[in-house]
Amino acid sequence: MNWQSQVNFFKEAVKLSPQGGIDTVVANAGITESGMGFEKPEDLDSAEPPKPNLAVVDVNLYGLLYTTHLALFWLPRNPNSQPVSLSSSPATTLRDHHLLLIGSTVSLYPMPGRALYGASKHGVCGLFRTLRSSSFVYGVRVNMLYPYFIHTPLLPALGRLVLAGAAIGKIEDVIDAGMRFAADTRISGRSLVVGPEMKVERQGGGEWVLASKGGEDMTAWEPYIDDYREGDIYMQRTFADVGSLKCNHRLFPPTSKIAYNATTIPSAPFQPPDHLSYRLPDTLDTFATYKYRNICNVSSLDLHSAFSPLCSDGKSMLTAMSSGGRIGTDAPYMPRGCDMRWFSTEEVCEILGRFKKVIFVGDSMIRHVIGSINILIRKDLAFGALTNWNFNAEERKDCFCNTQFDVTRCSLQGIFGTADVMKNDPSSVACQANSIDVVMEQMVRFPIASEEVDRFKALIGNTKPARPYVFIFGHGLWNDLDLQATLDWLDQILDMTLSQLPYLGRPGAFWPRLFLTPNAAGKEKPNEWIVTQGNKALMLFEESVGVEANRRGVEHLGTWNMSIQSNKYDGVHLDMRGNLVKAMMVMNWLNLLEVEKH
Repeated sequence: MNWQSQVNFFKEAVKLSPQGGIDTVVANAGITESGMGFEKPEDLDSAEPPKPNLAVVDVNLYGLLYTTHLALFWLPRNPNSQPVSLSSSPATTLRDHHLLLIGSTVSLYPMPGRALYGASKHGVCGLFRTLRSSSFVYGVRVNMLYPYFIHTPLLPALGRLVLAGAAIGKIEDVIDAGMRFAADTRISGRSLVVGPEMKVERQGGGEWVLASKGGEDMTAWEPYIDDYREGDIYMQRTFADVGSLKCNHRLFPPTSKIAYNATTIPSAPFQPPDHLSYRLPDTLDTFATYKYRNICNVSSLDLHSAFSPLCSDGKSMLTAMSSGGRIGTDAPYMPRGCDMRWFSTEEVCEILGRFKKVIFVGDSMIRHVIGSINILIRKDLAFGALTNWNFNAEERKDCFCNTQFDVTRCSLQGIFGTADVMKNDPSSVACQANSIDVVMEQMVRFPIASEEVDRFKALIGNTKPARPYVFIFGHGLWNDLDLQATLDWLDQILDMTLSQLPYLGRPGAFWPRLFLTPNAAGKEKPNEWIVTQGNKALMLFEESVGVEANRRGVEHLGTWNMSIQSNKYDGVHLDMRGNLVKAMMVMNWLNLLEVEKH
């Protein structure tokens, strides 16, 4: 653990390197303690206790801290190397800045009788969790391994005796995991437990469990992701709360385009969030002033947590939102790779106001998205998605909070257009009068009925509007994932639009279109689900629609994974929470559209 000896070691490594630098540093230090002298001091009859022997901490923690400090000094100086980059390719990036910390499973779990060893290894975990949120700023990737009991000479005879007959890890598995971290320049802020080979199987909710028979072989898994998430969110909120003491809402006025961070980061899913002022709504409960906030018991922080830097463009945003997921049942949905914003109501109004009309076309899945947008602009969690001005007492009782999205009882009372709200309950809308127009045309069957065709043509007219139209499509559940029927349905709508608005067919015309594919069945899927082919077929449908939509110039947002770890789900549609997330995804896509091209 001698400081100068480590300095000399690094200097010699640079000197001997053919490239004159260091690509990867593996920080590994480990000795174990003997006896229980720290927990059970001896000579209690003495006037004062003897000083404890802290050699384990000196080597395992201080020695590793020296190595880490020196790595952070030399790695950025690696000549002809590339810092952490979203565009890096492991095949072509030959020089790197990578720090690999080695802890053990004792970094995560207690080991009775080994207090100093446990404290030192927990310290390494704390070091990793801190560096993973900042080291990429300096161009350094940091990852960590937590080996289980591994068959090495460090494992004493007594340990082997205790483990006799039990599974034990192999050193080659540790090497494989470390080599993956070192070789893949896109991986940063990740960790793996490496243990004995086990047979596992994936449950319906996506969780891995030990298999009673059969299953897949697994020797490594990612630990405590939810703990990292909660810790990072805690720090994010702490900084935001402290910063907001001198802030008020006037500090964040509406702009022509809500700001996004364009920081280039690796495409690994667990990157720390940025802390710029425009992310304040992501760290506060934007539902705090909504009607029935406490009765409905939902916070915006239950739905989204600022967990990664924001996506810088629409394509990366759609990819991140489509490939995200939840870590834990009903946990906040996290886009993968980069993050979306959780907009305040004022921001939602400003974004919607950039368009002459925001036109939703499709089935009841789409109706629930527009319903959620109405919740956001009406600031009403209990009835915001519904035409509650027509309700009698029984309907107000039955269609309340989450049940307003109930397919059989309440969703037929859903709002099909903001104009209807402006006419019947204008005081409930937070947006300025006549500043927004969000409307839905429910079209499910193909061929599309003539009366639906006439209604759609009347909606869009035949002249170019002063502000652009934007179209959001949703289809698939009600034709049992018949891909060709869905594509024929989409083609008919696109053809109708072009026949009415031929300017959209000109080269370079601004014609924003988005296709939403359905979410999978969650834990409460009924026995008679509307999609007879199951979730796997729905996943394939989503992928196929994404390809075909792209060929037609239509962007795609996949929501298959949104309901996999969602309890409150009727087998076809998400509940209010899930639909609010889906609506916010649409708002993020709208925000990144280049309206000025119209």
